[in-house]
Formats: sequence, structure tokens, C-alpha cells
Amino acid sequence: MNDKTSHQMRPHVALERILLLEASGTRRSNLLRTLRSLGADRYDLHLPETHYLSQLMKPHEKLLGILYGRYKHDNGQPVGRGLLAATNERLLFVDRKPFYTHFDELIYAVVSGVTYTHIGLSTTVTVSTRMGDISFRTFNRTATRCFVAAVERMLFEQQRKGVYDNNYR
Repeated sequence: MNDKTSHQMRPHVALERILLLEASGTRRSNLLRTLRSLGADRYDLHLPETHYLSQLMKPHEKLLGILYGRYKHDNGQPVGRGLLAATNERLLFVDRKPFYTHFDELIYAVVSGVTYTHIGLSTTVTVSTRMGDISFRTFNRTATRCFVAAVERMLFEQQRKGVYDNNYR
């Protein structure tokens, strides 16, 4: 009797695992579709940071803007290549390489502003925070405009609502 019971439960567990894999695949394809609509090009969609972003986002979070490029912190951290994503709750910073992952999240309460500068073919976006500034240099103007608009919209919405810390909802 124990053998039959354990044998009957195995297919059920396997079915649950398949459904979870399908759900994560659907979520990933929805994220890729959203990234394309926000201006990410074909190269950006194949970056390791893009694939890691789907693991970092909460199920109810909405992606509002994305920024790919070379970044520089003014607090002495090394220069690298990564992404900065604006969601409806926070900013996500990701730099992922083989055997190396750097991830930060910033709530909008610590962001004081965003600056957009266009020179020649490159664009520089600087996000000013209480902990320092982070600058991204990119060549994708469409994604940059969507990102800057999303961050400004979230900052104004937070100011309008009077919410200064997203952790205490």
C-alpha cells in the first residue's frame, strides 16, 4: 500500500514542476516582450543581466524602463557594463558576468533626480541618490527616453502621494 501511495504521488509532483517551469517561461517571454516595447534591441535581450532580471522582479512588479550600458559610480566602485531597470516599486541595478553578480536595489525615496545628456551618438544618464550618483553611457536613445520618463514619473508620483519610504506600506 505504501508503494502505491508513493507511486501515485510522483506524477503529481512532476506535473507541478512542469507547471512551474511553464509559468516561469511565460513570465520570461512576457518580460522579453516588455523589454522590446521599452526600446531594448536584439543584443540587449541576449545579455546575462537580462536573463537575471526575471529572477529579481517580484510577481506583481511592472517594468517601466530599462537602461543598458557602461556605468560609473562616483563612490569609487569600478566601471563596468550592466543594466538599470525602473519598476513601479524600485530601481534595480544588475551587473552579471561569469562567476560574478552584482545586484543593488534602490527605492525611489533615496533617488533625488535623473539627468539626461545627449552628445553625438552616445547618451549619458545620471541617477542621483543619497548614496552617490551612478552614470550610464549608452547608445540606445529610445530605451533611454523611456527610462528617464519612467523614473521622473515615479518620483513625481511619490512626491504627490507623500510616500517617502516604500518599505512601510
